[in-house]
Amino acid sequence: MKISFLCIASLISILALAQMNVMDTLQKYSYYVFGNKELPDGLSMQTVEGTCFFVKAGDKTFLVSAKHVMTSWSTSDASKPDLYPDTLFVRFPVTDTGSFIDYPIDIRNIKAHVAGSYYYSEPDIFVMEFPETDKIQINAIEEIMPDDSAKDLLASAVVYGFPPQKNKKIKMGAYLEARLFSSPYENITYRDNKRNVPVSDTINYLIKCTTDVQAGYSGAPVFLKNDGSDQWHFAGIVSQGVPGDNYFFVVKPVWLQQKIREEL
Repeated sequence: MKISFLCIASLISILALAQMNVMDTLQKYSYYVFGNKELPDGLSMQTVEGTCFFVKAGDKTFLVSAKHVMTSWSTSDASKPDLYPDTLFVRFPVTDTGSFIDYPIDIRNIKAHVAGSYYYSEPDIFVMEFPETDKIQINAIEEIMPDDSAKDLLASAVVYGFPPQKNKKIKMGAYLEARLFSSPYENITYRDNKRNVPVSDTINYLIKCTTDVQAGYSGAPVFLKNDGSDQWHFAGIVSQGVPGDNYFFVVKPVWLQQKIREEL
C-alpha cells in the first residue's frame, strides 16, 4: 500500500512539473503594457495597464494587443476618455541581468486617428509593426491555431497577463486557467444590457475562468489545449471581462490573421 501511495504521489509530482513547464513556456509571450497620466489636480496619476504580445509574420514582427488598451477607446461602450496617457511603455525583461527595458510608444497620433467601436461590432485588436527586434530580445508567436479539424478536442485554456499590483516596479504576471464556454469556430448570441440590444457576435468567443477576472489581462494571448495531441495553440486575444461571472470575451484568431494580412 505504501508503494502504491508513493507511485501516485510521484505521478502527481510529474504531472504538476509538466504543467509548470507548460506555464513557463507560455508566459514568455506576454508583455506588460502601462502608462501614466497626471490628473488635473496635479497631485495624482491615472495608470493604464494591460498586456501585449508579438507575432512573427514573414520577416516582420508585429506588436499585438487589445484596441482599447493601445488607443484609449473603450470598446465596451465606444467612448473615448478625456484622460489617457500620450505614451505607453512595453516592458521587456533582460534575462541575463534580471532587469528590464521599458520601451516607449507614442500613441498621440494613434489616439487622434483611430475610431471607436463596440467590441462585438469591430474586433478589439491593435496591430503595429515593431522594428526594434535587433536591440530587444522578443519572444514572438509564429503559429496561430489551425483549422477546425480539432475543434472537438479543445477544452482547456490559459491566459497570462498583468493584473493590478501595488508595486509596479516589480510587476509580476499571473496565470488564469479557464475552460471553453463557447467554440472559437461558432457565433454567440447575448444581450448588451448597457444598450439594451440583442447581439449576434461573430467576432468573439467565451472562456470561463476558474478564478475572478481582473483588469490588466486585456490584450493578452489566449492558448487552448488540444486534448488529442496534448499541444497548446495560440487561439485569440482577451478583450472584455465579465466580473462576477468570470468570463472573458476572446477575439477569434481569424480576425488577427486578417489584420496582419492588411499590414503586410
